[in-house]
Amino acid sequence: LADEAVEQMREMGVTPTHVLLQAGVGAMAGGVLGYLVDVYSPQNLHSIIVEPDKADCIYRSGVKGDIVNVGGDMATIMAGLACGEPNPLGWEILRNCATQFISCQDSVAALGMRVLGNPYGNDPRIISGES
Repeated sequence: LADEAVEQMREMGVTPTHVLLQAGVGAMAGGVLGYLVDVYSPQNLHSIIVEPDKADCIYRSGVKGDIVNVGGDMATIMAGLACGEPNPLGWEILRNCATQFISCQDSVAALGMRVLGNPYGNDPRIISGES
């Protein structure tokens, strides 16, 4: 996944400055970020890890600097990200490489979906799910 994106950006002559990655348990985000940091170096890439505020185990782990499990009601429109326990391997990469962690309310995700589906100007229309 990340390799294909890197290759396409190379062909376009583009170097990313920022990457936003969704996190549930952090395994996908950690794997992608680890690869991107190897390619671009952490000094050249601002990485933002985003997850639902009702299931923000990665965000809370980022604040504490160590794994934090989240329990209770994790109802969110971002159902695929409603996870309460960070993946230990993914967390190690995120802890060492992520620039920022965001705990996102459902209303923000819903607004993002509306904006993507109803773009401004000549931007392409993107139909997206909540996660």
